[in-house]
Amino acid sequence: MLRSTSIRFQAVKDSIARSILKLLKGFPSESALKVLRLEAPCPQIKCLPWLAIQASEKKIYWSDRDATFEMAGIGAADIARSNEFIDYREPFLTIREKLSLANDNPRYYGGINFYPPQMNRVKRKHDEEWRLYGAYYFLLPQFEIVRRKEKTFFACNILTRDITKARIKEYLIALDTLSFLPESPHKKAVPRIRSVHTFPDKSKWFKLFKEHIQPSGKMAYQKIVLAQKTSIELIAELEPLVVFRKLVQETAGSFHYYFQPQAGRAFFGASPERLFKRQGRSIESEALAGTRPRGRTKEEDVCFEKKLLSSTKDALEHNIVAEAIKKSFHTLCLSFQADERPSVVKASSGQHLITRFQGRLKK
Repeated sequence: MLRSTSIRFQAVKDSIARSILKLLKGFPSESALKVLRLEAPCPQIKCLPWLAIQASEKKIYWSDRDATFEMAGIGAADIARSNEFIDYREPFLTIREKLSLANDNPRYYGGINFYPPQMNRVKRKHDEEWRLYGAYYFLLPQFEIVRRKEKTFFACNILTRDITKARIKEYLIALDTLSFLPESPHKKAVPRIRSVHTFPDKSKWFKLFKEHIQPSGKMAYQKIVLAQKTSIELIAELEPLVVFRKLVQETAGSFHYYFQPQAGRAFFGASPERLFKRQGRSIESEALAGTRPRGRTKEEDVCFEKKLLSSTKDALEHNIVAEAIKKSFHTLCLSFQADERPSVVKASSGQHLITRFQGRLKK
């Protein structure tokens, strides 16, 4: 069975290799910089274990919360990165120009830092741990395993500028080194913790909180979120993907993302919340605020759900977020609609109030 599966994956690799070689013969030369995608159906394979055994320095993983799309990618066919930018449209316009030759399947993965464009240069001087990622960093993987619902595909992305004998040879060598063998049963463990530090500590956190209380005793804002940074030192070096795989196991019903621009450095997480999804001029978003834990039994879970739906505090917190999204949709959309009232969405770590929005963007 193992040998049969290995032969089937080798056949997929050979098919992609032939398609790569054909580019040298049949693709017209042009000056424009475009993305080409070569994709073939392949046997089912689990994305994260496949990603773990690859030798590539650059690794990407993304999955949606509905388990309808999952991908694992390695290498970089293209990188869109800058240490500063003026306009949020900049990275998207740069990427969109390269996708006009391709179908709907190629995706760049990455993100934009938290600071507004005008603050990038000032604030990021002090953020050493984020320097590698720049003001924005988007990566188009060289090779991918993609699962769309029940179908699995192996894909190769290549830029038109790379259709040269030298670069095609490099692609074929990289393709040949990809492994589709089963992962070793001896999985790596997370090293024990040596120390934990939080910034700010409890006293400084309360001091920050009190700064937002007016002399009258009222809060200066409707809602504030004061975050803490936690720094964890381990007794041995850690491969980030090991921790991420444990996170995925414990956070079902979430969007999962893993971005590794170099070995030993990664940004990853799990979130039940969609910021927005855009296809053409259609846009979706959602307010996800107001939370209760999951119950240990079905009865306890329903009890928490009822308390969440009847909570004045959670309703207020949720409404602040919903109104902010509604304001944005008023500005951006020709028309939009939203749920009449919040409902409850359940994730493995908790249950949340949710209001969904759908709109038609202006030109």
